[in-house]
Amino acid sequence: MNGHSGCKVLLCEKNGKKYVRKISSSKEYNSRLKLQMQKQNDFNDFTLKVPKIYESGNVSDLFYFDMEFISGIPFHNYISLNSIDNIIPIIEILSNFLQKIPAYYADVTLDINNKVYSLKKNIPPSMLRYCDYCLDYDWSNTPESQSHGDLTFENILIYRNQVYFIDFLDSFIETKYIDYSKLLQDILLMWSWRNDEKTPFIKNMYLYNKILSDLSPHQIEITRRLLMLGLLRIVPYSDKKTLNFLENKLQYISKRFNL
Repeated sequence: MNGHSGCKVLLCEKNGKKYVRKISSSKEYNSRLKLQMQKQNDFNDFTLKVPKIYESGNVSDLFYFDMEFISGIPFHNYISLNSIDNIIPIIEILSNFLQKIPAYYADVTLDINNKVYSLKKNIPPSMLRYCDYCLDYDWSNTPESQSHGDLTFENILIYRNQVYFIDFLDSFIETKYIDYSKLLQDILLMWSWRNDEKTPFIKNMYLYNKILSDLSPHQIEITRRLLMLGLLRIVPYSDKKTLNFLENKLQYISKRFNL
């Protein structure tokens, strides 16, 4: 497998035991993959789990690390196959986890501006107006905290009634509201179902209302703008099909959020 970053993910076997190896996409990406591995290694929670990291090293100047193979089902597939009664407890676990993460307030205006202006060079002119939505906000009092960085349903596995986080991502700012935005990317925009013919729309609308019920208006505004920015960040790595998906979803949320 290859992710949007271009890193290779291999399923390997040694002495009859399967493990996963993630390999950097380039020498320049090595430092980022090390940060992602460290995030995964440092994660500690009583309820949520992560694959154990076995070892790390370099192959042909590319950094890699090996980790436990979890034979679980991605959360978006779990949602499609299960009743809302089975889904709600998992959403509550995720929501409770995010709510209890301590945060401190910081001015991230420069970080946001730098990220948006760098994206403007690599996105179609039709999407430039969405950059203004990301910039048109007071980022001087933004909660910073621990975060997963890419908490889409594809990166949440359900295995033997346990919830696992995989594929941690370093980010230009660290805040749990990026994680909230990634949950909305799935619940509201069906990101993890982008290649499926059917989507669990009714279930997801219920989950959307439940997630937002735990957030204040200020927190919702931060999450919405980070959702928009998160979609724009995918654009430079997108093929034609994904780009079309993103264009449609950006138009959809611009109407839904009354931009």
